[in-house]
Amino acid sequence: MIGFLAFNWHTGHVVIGYSGVIFGILVAQAMFFPNNVVAIFAFFPLKMKYAVLLLGAVELYLTVSPEGAGVAHSAHLFGAVAAFAFLRITQWWTRRKARKAVPHLPAKPPKWRTIRKRADIPKEL
Repeated sequence: MIGFLAFNWHTGHVVIGYSGVIFGILVAQAMFFPNNVVAIFAFFPLKMKYAVLLLGAVELYLTVSPEGAGVAHSAHLFGAVAAFAFLRITQWWTRRKARKAVPHLPAKPPKWRTIRKRADIPKEL
């Protein structure tokens, strides 16, 4: 709502609804389960990561198009951007707290294929 009001304050319109929250939930679904398949318009199966990008592109087009349909398309975009920012900050904060709790942890855990045997650890352990 804050993003919508910041860019549409001169119009005097007020938005009521949860459609921005729905777009935020779509972004969260795409971030946590990017390879799940969803049917767009009941006929086109797409992975979530591509479906959200497609829906975001459609909303961006409808936001900048001159026709006013009485729908707050910018609220949809700001809901998606707010969810993305919130989830990234939450992930960063969680990793930061985990590193402070155990300081010897690397920033990203290594993949199991890249783990090599360390020469400084005695074989008895």
